[in-house]
Amino acid sequence: MKKIAREYAKTQLAIYKIINSNEEDLKQILNADYIYRSGENEGENIKYNTIYDKAVSKFLIKYFKEIILKGVSNSYLKKIVETFFANYDIEIVGKNEKLYRCSCCGYFTLDNISEYDVCRLCHWEDDGTTSNEINKFSHVNGSTLNDYKNDFEKKLCSMEIIYDK
Repeated sequence: MKKIAREYAKTQLAIYKIINSNEEDLKQILNADYIYRSGENEGENIKYNTIYDKAVSKFLIKYFKEIILKGVSNSYLKKIVETFFANYDIEIVGKNEKLYRCSCCGYFTLDNISEYDVCRLCHWEDDGTTSNEINKFSHVNGSTLNDYKNDFEKKLCSMEIIYDK
């Protein structure tokens, strides 16, 4: 069995996701108002000629690892990395980021509880609605938790789940 650090596995998966993204989606990420260069020129927008610039490549890998893949389960990483290296049984070494369970889908996807974080999987905005208030209308979500759960469960079978439950 080959061991690989969680961070290396996330880097491999980030590169895979970038390769499989279309240029327009990558440009949207780069042009988002909240994206800034870090380090010496911290606070400045990333300026680039092409999405293949070295600075862009570094940024996109970091962005995918820290934002898109935050909370990805080690079991999912194992499955993906084993497809890259077909002849190896892989063990992922390292702990997952500490996340909280979404009250809608039940997966560990939230950085905080009841602080209006949006679930990375089902997109429920955590407004503090609890399982005791499942039929209470959530204005930020435009639905009750119960209705939102039911709608999400219909989509669940066609989704790739990368989080722990």
